[in-house]
Amino acid sequence: MTGEVAVDRHPEIVLSEKVGEVDPPAAGGRGQRGISGVFGRRDPTARNESDPVDQGGIPRPRIGFCGVIDERSDIQLLRRVAEMRPDWQFVMLGPVVKIDENDLPRHENIHYLGAKNYDDLPDYIGGWDVAMMPFALNESTRFISPTKTPEYLAAGLPVVSTPIRDVVRPYGEVGLVKIAETAEDFVASIQAALTEDLAEHRRKAAEFLETMSWDKTYEAMSELIEESIASKREAVATAGR
Repeated sequence: MTGEVAVDRHPEIVLSEKVGEVDPPAAGGRGQRGISGVFGRRDPTARNESDPVDQGGIPRPRIGFCGVIDERSDIQLLRRVAEMRPDWQFVMLGPVVKIDENDLPRHENIHYLGAKNYDDLPDYIGGWDVAMMPFALNESTRFISPTKTPEYLAAGLPVVSTPIRDVVRPYGEVGLVKIAETAEDFVASIQAALTEDLAEHRRKAAEFLETMSWDKTYEAMSELIEESIASKREAVATAGR
């Protein structure tokens, strides 16, 4: 039975390669590898002893973001948070597209390091204290599902995000990502992330990410399909009696 026939005969099951929008990597030309890629292999308990040259001189604490900086980025939120905490350093990795670079906040504690090779990202992220996702709340972000959420968690970092739907559920609901909408809440959430029990956070993140493997997703989808097929067959058999 082909996929098209299966979908036609079982419309309650929707199979899709793309749910919402998946973020491209901070460096062009390479696809995301998810939690089983370079992030998943990194030992989150190990300190980064060899910071990349352009990040090594940046003081701590460092709050970082990696990804495309575009119309989905809340640059006003970034501006306000940087102004409120000039003692924190904000590291931005990724190309600037679709927006004017002249509109970006240029505070001394905001560091735009540009696009990086995907294989180099763990070295950068390993030198951060908190990962952030300062997405704007607009039509461009309404249906995004940031793949960087599990990647940040797999890297062992606390995460703070604006209330993007696919971040709030499930990550915010289970307490793995701190959700903040205003600049004041964002600052408070980062402060809490900097002081939380990192070992406990990593333990909870690891347990949760184990439930997200492709094998388990495949098994769950297969069970739903088989249940639907069995239900349909039973209904047809009952109607024919």
